[in-house]
Amino acid sequence: MFLQMLKPLKPVGAYNNDNVSPPFPEGTIGWMSAIPPIGTKFQSADKMGPQSQQNIQLNAPVTGTLWFDFRPELKGY
Repeated sequence: MFLQMLKPLKPVGAYNNDNVSPPFPEGTIGWMSAIPPIGTKFQSADKMGPQSQQNIQLNAPVTGTLWFDFRPELKGY
């Protein structure tokens, strides 16, 4: 799981926004089970090899428990 904090802006003046700005979910904070592939300024991600293929959604709900621990850190522990 990856924490999405904010949503990156599209580069201003870039002519290849599709290569370097992958789609992100709507909203500014959320949980992602995968990070979308990113290309370079010369090539799109689908031309970069198997490690840059689009993520596959298995149409199965993701379940689990997230724990947040906001206790102050114990010194010397």
